[in-house]
Amino acid sequence: MVNNDVKQLKNMAENIQRKDELVNKLNSSKELFKKYMDASCMPSYETFECKELKDYDNKNLPEYIEQMVGRPPEEGTPRFFETKKKMHKKYLEELKNYRSSIKRVVPDYYTAYSNEREQVKRKAYEEIQSKSDRMTSCANEQKEKIQEYEKEIKELNQIIEEFDLVKKQSKDVVHLNEIASFIEEGRADNLEEALYLSSLSDLFREVEKNMASLKQEMEKIHEKVNYLEDDVDDFDYEIEDMKKEFESINEEISGLQSGVNDAIDRADQAYDYAVSNG
Repeated sequence: MVNNDVKQLKNMAENIQRKDELVNKLNSSKELFKKYMDASCMPSYETFECKELKDYDNKNLPEYIEQMVGRPPEEGTPRFFETKKKMHKKYLEELKNYRSSIKRVVPDYYTAYSNEREQVKRKAYEEIQSKSDRMTSCANEQKEKIQEYEKEIKELNQIIEEFDLVKKQSKDVVHLNEIASFIEEGRADNLEEALYLSSLSDLFREVEKNMASLKQEMEKIHEKVNYLEDDVDDFDYEIEDMKKEFESINEEISGLQSGVNDAIDRADQAYDYAVSNG
């Protein structure tokens, strides 16, 4: 019977640990699922704008313009029979005509290179479509994992909820393994004794925690007292208040010790009652 209790305790500890691992994996998969779904979003082909097409136009459109209307005019130096003002006016007129010519030929470029531009855009769109498909596939994989994790977590939750060998507040990995170890190591002869020892361990851990906190407070007070004693004439009243606080903490420590003794007595009584009632 005792060995069976130990086995159940260890199995339950493993179930709880497994559940915690699954919860972490579930949260990770949910984050990845969202990430992949966001990455899989695709614009329509009509609204799709790609860098490759812009790069293509930046290279070929200036070449087409130069081929059709030549290079832009340059402002030269006036000849002996021309004034600088007249020369500049002529340059501005040529520049205006050149810009008008560009406006006329730009639509011709898009017509002449429509097939080539369509191929560039189609290729770029197919590449991001391929990436989107991969992201969708990854998202579906994570979705399947999420469903698997949720199903297993639900099953483990039911097993943990139905486990009644120990009280509900002891259903964690640390307590279950601790209770099992008390029996395995011979420190307890049965489950009742192991639970008793575990409750005492909880109590002592809490006391140690409170004692450590109080010790830190005492050390702080000691530091303040030592600092103020250098100028005791001016700060006698502060030192007196701190000494009172120090005494109060000592009283709390005494109270804690008394509480520990009372708790041990109550635990002994509960254990005797449990044994006597079979």
